[in-house]
Amino acid sequence: MRSFIIDKISDYNNFVIKDKYYSLWQSLDWKNFQESIGRKTFIIGVKEKGEIILTALVIKHDLPWNKSFFEIPRGPLGDLNRTSKYFFGYLKALSKKENAIFCKFNPFNKYTTITSKKISKDTHPEKTLTLNLELTEEALLKQMKQKGRYNIKLADKKGVKICESNDITKFVSILKETTNRDKFSSHDKNYYKSMIDTIDSCKLYLAQYNGTVIAGGIFCFVGDRAIYYYGASSNKYRNLMAPYLLLWHSIKEAKKNNLKIYDFLGIPDHLKGVKEFKLKFGGEIEIYPQTQVIIFSWVWYIVYITTKWIKKHL
Repeated sequence: MRSFIIDKISDYNNFVIKDKYYSLWQSLDWKNFQESIGRKTFIIGVKEKGEIILTALVIKHDLPWNKSFFEIPRGPLGDLNRTSKYFFGYLKALSKKENAIFCKFNPFNKYTTITSKKISKDTHPEKTLTLNLELTEEALLKQMKQKGRYNIKLADKKGVKICESNDITKFVSILKETTNRDKFSSHDKNYYKSMIDTIDSCKLYLAQYNGTVIAGGIFCFVGDRAIYYYGASSNKYRNLMAPYLLLWHSIKEAKKNNLKIYDFLGIPDHLKGVKEFKLKFGGEIEIYPQTQVIIFSWVWYIVYITTKWIKKHL
C-alpha cells in the first residue's frame, strides 16, 4: 500500500464518480473551479495492489508570512480506516513542501472521524435540508408548509417568469441587495462567473417580472444531487415571492434530470430569514460531522487563530 499524487486525471475521475459519497466538492469540476480563482490543488491517492482505494482533492489556501493551509472539502473518499497511516503521512510531507500550517476536513460521510480536534467555524454546513426527488411533484408540494405552496402559486399567478441565463452581472447586482439586507458576506463577480464557466453542472436561473430581474440562484446538478448553492432577491417586488417559484423551478428541473436528492446547502441558524424560507419546502434534515482539523505546526496555528481573533474583535 502506498500514497502518492495522482497524475492521471482519468483514474481519479473514474474513482470519484463511482464512490457512494460522490460530490461536487471532490470532483474535477471543483478542482478546475478552484484553480480558476487562483488556488493550487493536489489530488492524493492511496493504492493497494495497483488499485486506487482512497482519493482526496486537496485545496491550498495562501496565508500571510509565506504560509498556507489545506482544505479537503467533503472528503477524502474511500477506505480511510485502512489507509490513514499512508494518507496522513503523505499529507504531512506535502504540508512541509507547501508551508501548510493545518488541514481542514469537511467529511461527507457522517461516520468519518479524522481527529478529535475541531474548528469552530464550519467551511461547509454541518446541517442541511434535503428533498427526496423520487417523490412525485404532487407529493413534494404536499409535504411543503402551506405558506410555501401558496407563495409558489402567487408568484406564478402574478406573472413571474423563470429562465436560464449567463448574466452574472444582473445576479451579482441583486446579490448585493441581499447581502446588505440580510447582513452576510459574498464573493466578487469573477468568483461567480468562474463557477458558472468552469463547472458544467452549475446553472444560473433568474426570475423576472415585466422584464426586470427580481431574483436569481446558482444551482448545481451533480451525481444524484441537485444543490441550491447561491440565492439572491431584489428589494423590489418582494411581495411577488419570486424566490419560491425560482426554487420550485429548479426542483422540477432536477426531477427531469432524474436526480434523487435536492440539497439546500445548509439551514443556517444565524440567518433566521434564510432558514425559515428553506424550511417551508419540507424535507429531511441531514447532519454531517463538524469541520475537523489536523495541525502540522502548533506554533504557527496559534499565530493564525490569534490573528483571526484580533481581526474579529478589534
